[in-house]
Amino acid sequence: MSNLEKKEIYNAATKGTAIFKCKSCGGNLIYMPKKGTLGCPHCDSTYEFEKNTNVVLMDYLSQNRLGKVWEDTVVYKCDNCGAKEVISKYDIAKICPFCGTPNIVLTEELPGIAPNAVLPFKISLEDVQERFKNWIKKSFFAPRNLKKIVNEKNILGVYSPCFSFFTDTRSAYHGVLGKYYYTGTGNKKTRHLKTFSISGNLDMPFSDILIECGPKLTQKIVDKIKPFTTNQIYKYDLKYLAGFTANNYDKSVESSFEDAKKIMQDTLRRKILAQYSYDVVQSLSINTNYNNIKFNYLLLPVYICNYKYGGKSYNFYVNGTSGKIWGKKPVSGGKVFATIFTIAAIIGGGVLLILKLMNKI
Repeated sequence: MSNLEKKEIYNAATKGTAIFKCKSCGGNLIYMPKKGTLGCPHCDSTYEFEKNTNVVLMDYLSQNRLGKVWEDTVVYKCDNCGAKEVISKYDIAKICPFCGTPNIVLTEELPGIAPNAVLPFKISLEDVQERFKNWIKKSFFAPRNLKKIVNEKNILGVYSPCFSFFTDTRSAYHGVLGKYYYTGTGNKKTRHLKTFSISGNLDMPFSDILIECGPKLTQKIVDKIKPFTTNQIYKYDLKYLAGFTANNYDKSVESSFEDAKKIMQDTLRRKILAQYSYDVVQSLSINTNYNNIKFNYLLLPVYICNYKYGGKSYNFYVNGTSGKIWGKKPVSGGKVFATIFTIAAIIGGGVLLILKLMNKI
């Protein structure tokens, strides 16, 4: 069966059967970030729902045997860039948030571990637009008309998947450090290096090590718009996805934990070295055991905007809780030329002034 046939059957089967309906007008409800409720964009009715803060961590060693699936969701795939969006079975994806392509087709039910936690959106689309305008204002070389190009139509809220790890560590370390000292005086000073051995044990707990595990948002992007207020997470509920989409993970829990280990190893290294006075690290070996490993499969709120300028495609990303923004901006050729011309004129005028003064002398 073709994707088009699947989509037609899907649309016929779910037409008028949205899971979250407004009791006043029958419209589809969406999650309202500022109010933290479900709301109707047609008649402005709002509906409270129970929010569960009791998020139970999953056991790392048994995660492959959980056998859970992400119920009440389907996967849509963008034929242009390959992005896969997870939405409620009762919503229809319209455009791809990563490339702006409207040709998104139904593919399959979603396999794999279901998320156990979600950090809901807290800022609205209007807030994102205002932050984008302020962000552009701070960039002198950005085109003036860029603020008109970006609007609510090309800004989409996406829940990005990540694994958040918690573990206790016990590390045994040994190494050789060096400290400089000097002999002689004046110009005859000589620098020497005195080395000394170190060894010991270090116990250190780690919590909430966030590792992006989705196919489109990279760890770099997530790091650029951090921090996320992960102390305000809730137990996963499909209601938070109403009006939004989500990505599913494409990097395993095991692979993600290996990335988390690298972050923890860097922290352990700094913690160990902070105990000593040294100038040079000749060697340092750290052997770490990870115990009581737990994790959350957490959905992080990110606004993504895809827009085109000068025939090129650009994206910017906004933290859905704090509003922190990051992305690449197009450059106005006219502003760059004007700046270069002005600098050249100033330099040229300065040279002429110097020459005139020299002639007078």
